[in-house]
Amino acid sequence: MKKSWFLSLLVLLLFLPALQPEAAKSKTVKETAFLVGITQAKNKVSVKADYIQWFMGEEANREAGKDKNCPIVNGKCETPDGYYMRNVNPKLRTLSVSPNVKIYMQTYNIEQTREIQWDQKITLKQFIDVMKKDKRYHDIPFHLEIQNGVIVKITEQYLP
Repeated sequence: MKKSWFLSLLVLLLFLPALQPEAAKSKTVKETAFLVGITQAKNKVSVKADYIQWFMGEEANREAGKDKNCPIVNGKCETPDGYYMRNVNPKLRTLSVSPNVKIYMQTYNIEQTREIQWDQKITLKQFIDVMKKDKRYHDIPFHLEIQNGVIVKITEQYLP
Protein backbone atom coordinates (compact mmCIF):
# COMPACT_ATOMS: atom_id res chain seq x y z
CA MET A 1 0.00 0.00 0.00
CA LYS A 2 2.77 2.42 0.93
CA LYS A 3 4.60 1.66 -2.30
CA SER A 4 1.59 2.43 -4.55
CA TRP A 5 0.84 5.63 -2.59
CA PHE A 6 4.44 6.75 -3.04
CA LEU A 7 4.35 5.89 -6.76
CA SER A 8 1.10 7.86 -7.23
CA LEU A 9 2.61 10.87 -5.49
CA LEU A 10 5.74 10.67 -7.63
CA VAL A 11 3.69 10.53 -10.86
CA LEU A 12 1.57 13.49 -9.70
CA LEU A 13 4.66 15.56 -8.93
CA LEU A 14 6.18 14.76 -12.33
CA PHE A 15 3.07 15.92 -14.19
CA LEU A 16 2.15 18.85 -11.94
CA PRO A 17 3.90 21.49 -14.12
CA ALA A 18 1.83 20.34 -17.12
CA LEU A 19 -1.38 20.81 -15.13
CA GLN A 20 -0.70 24.47 -14.31
CA PRO A 21 -2.78 27.09 -16.15
CA GLU A 22 -1.09 28.77 -19.13
CA ALA A 23 -0.92 32.12 -17.30
CA ALA A 24 1.20 30.56 -14.59
CA LYS A 25 3.57 29.14 -17.22
CA SER A 26 3.97 32.36 -19.20
CA LYS A 27 7.52 33.60 -19.36
CA THR A 28 8.40 37.27 -19.39
CA VAL A 29 10.91 38.23 -22.07
CA LYS A 30 12.82 41.49 -21.71
CA GLU A 31 14.00 43.40 -24.78
CA THR A 32 15.31 46.88 -25.44
CA ALA A 33 14.12 48.54 -28.62
CA PHE A 34 13.56 51.70 -30.57
CA LEU A 35 9.82 52.10 -31.10
CA VAL A 36 9.63 53.47 -34.63
CA GLY A 37 5.87 53.38 -35.06
CA ILE A 38 2.61 52.93 -33.19
CA THR A 39 -0.83 52.07 -34.55
CA GLN A 40 -4.28 51.74 -33.09
CA ALA A 41 -7.12 49.94 -34.85
CA LYS A 42 -10.36 48.66 -33.30
CA ASN A 43 -9.07 49.03 -29.72
CA LYS A 44 -5.90 47.10 -30.52
CA VAL A 45 -2.56 48.85 -30.21
CA SER A 46 0.68 47.66 -31.75
CA VAL A 47 4.18 49.06 -32.07
CA LYS A 48 6.94 48.55 -34.58
CA ALA A 49 10.04 47.69 -32.58
CA ASP A 50 13.68 47.64 -33.67
CA TYR A 51 15.50 45.54 -31.05
CA ILE A 52 18.89 46.76 -29.90
CA GLN A 53 21.53 45.62 -27.44
CA TRP A 54 21.91 47.92 -24.42
CA PHE A 55 25.07 47.99 -22.31
CA MET A 56 26.07 50.05 -19.26
CA GLY A 57 29.24 50.67 -17.27
CA GLU A 58 32.26 48.44 -17.87
CA GLU A 59 30.21 46.19 -20.11
CA ALA A 60 29.46 49.23 -22.31
CA ASN A 61 33.18 50.05 -22.50
CA ARG A 62 34.05 46.46 -23.39
CA GLU A 63 31.35 46.09 -26.09
CA ALA A 64 32.06 49.50 -27.62
CA GLY A 65 35.74 48.55 -27.68
CA LYS A 66 34.93 45.33 -29.55
CA ASP A 67 33.14 47.47 -32.14
CA LYS A 68 35.97 50.04 -32.16
CA ASN A 69 33.33 52.65 -31.42
CA CYS A 70 34.57 54.69 -28.50
CA PRO A 71 37.22 57.21 -27.52
CA ILE A 72 40.38 55.82 -25.94
CA VAL A 73 41.19 57.40 -22.58
CA ASN A 74 44.42 56.36 -20.85
CA GLY A 75 44.69 53.41 -23.22
CA LYS A 76 41.18 52.19 -22.48
CA CYS A 77 37.85 52.45 -24.30
CA GLU A 78 35.48 54.73 -22.37
CA THR A 79 31.93 55.37 -23.51
CA PRO A 80 31.10 59.06 -23.07
CA ASP A 81 27.98 58.66 -20.92
CA GLY A 82 28.54 55.16 -19.56
CA TYR A 83 26.20 53.40 -21.96
CA TYR A 84 26.47 51.84 -25.39
CA MET A 85 23.82 50.74 -27.88
CA ARG A 86 24.40 48.20 -30.62
CA ASN A 87 21.92 47.72 -33.45
CA VAL A 88 23.19 45.13 -35.91
CA ASN A 89 19.82 43.81 -37.05
CA PRO A 90 17.48 46.28 -38.79
CA LYS A 91 14.52 43.88 -38.61
CA LEU A 92 11.32 45.55 -37.43
CA ARG A 93 8.92 43.50 -35.33
CA THR A 94 5.24 44.30 -34.88
CA LEU A 95 4.25 43.68 -31.28
CA SER A 96 0.81 43.91 -29.68
CA VAL A 97 0.44 46.12 -26.62
CA SER A 98 -1.72 44.95 -23.74
CA PRO A 99 -4.61 47.29 -22.92
CA ASN A 100 -3.38 46.99 -19.30
CA VAL A 101 0.23 47.83 -20.15
CA LYS A 102 2.25 49.69 -17.51
CA ILE A 103 4.16 52.61 -19.03
CA TYR A 104 6.91 54.55 -17.28
CA MET A 105 8.48 57.65 -18.80
CA GLN A 106 11.44 59.80 -17.77
CA THR A 107 10.98 62.76 -20.13
CA TYR A 108 7.21 62.97 -20.58
CA ASN A 109 6.31 66.69 -20.75
CA ILE A 110 9.98 67.67 -20.34
CA GLU A 111 9.44 70.54 -22.77
CA GLN A 112 6.98 72.11 -20.30
CA THR A 113 8.53 71.10 -16.98
CA ARG A 114 12.24 71.25 -17.97
CA GLU A 115 12.73 68.45 -15.44
CA ILE A 116 13.21 64.72 -15.58
CA GLN A 117 10.41 62.91 -13.77
CA TRP A 118 11.74 59.45 -13.03
CA ASP A 119 9.37 56.59 -13.83
CA GLN A 120 6.35 58.81 -14.35
CA LYS A 121 3.42 56.48 -14.99
CA ILE A 122 1.28 57.43 -17.97
CA THR A 123 -1.74 55.89 -19.67
CA LEU A 124 -1.71 54.00 -22.94
CA LYS A 125 -3.64 56.86 -24.57
CA GLN A 126 -1.03 59.39 -23.40
CA PHE A 127 1.71 57.12 -24.76
CA ILE A 128 0.01 56.79 -28.15
CA ASP A 129 -0.44 60.56 -28.35
CA VAL A 130 3.17 61.39 -27.42
CA MET A 131 4.62 58.74 -29.74
CA LYS A 132 2.63 60.15 -32.67
CA LYS A 133 3.28 63.79 -31.81
CA ASP A 134 6.94 63.77 -30.75
CA LYS A 135 9.17 61.86 -33.19
CA ARG A 136 12.23 62.23 -30.90
CA TYR A 137 10.91 59.22 -29.00
CA HIS A 138 11.65 57.08 -32.06
CA ASP A 139 15.37 57.57 -31.29
CA ILE A 140 15.12 56.77 -27.58
CA PRO A 141 15.36 53.17 -26.38
CA PHE A 142 12.56 51.60 -24.42
CA HIS A 143 12.84 48.55 -22.18
CA LEU A 144 9.98 46.16 -22.95
CA GLU A 145 8.56 43.30 -20.95
CA ILE A 146 6.73 40.86 -23.19
CA GLN A 147 4.47 37.97 -22.13
CA ASN A 148 3.13 35.55 -24.72
CA GLY A 149 4.07 37.99 -27.51
CA VAL A 150 2.25 40.95 -25.91
CA ILE A 151 3.97 43.97 -24.35
CA VAL A 152 2.92 44.31 -20.70
CA LYS A 153 5.42 46.95 -19.57
CA ILE A 154 7.24 49.80 -21.34
CA THR A 155 9.95 51.88 -19.65
CA GLU A 156 11.68 54.78 -21.36
CA GLN A 157 15.48 54.70 -21.05
CA TYR A 158 16.73 58.16 -20.14
CA LEU A 159 19.61 59.33 -22.32
CA PRO A 160 21.67 62.26 -20.99
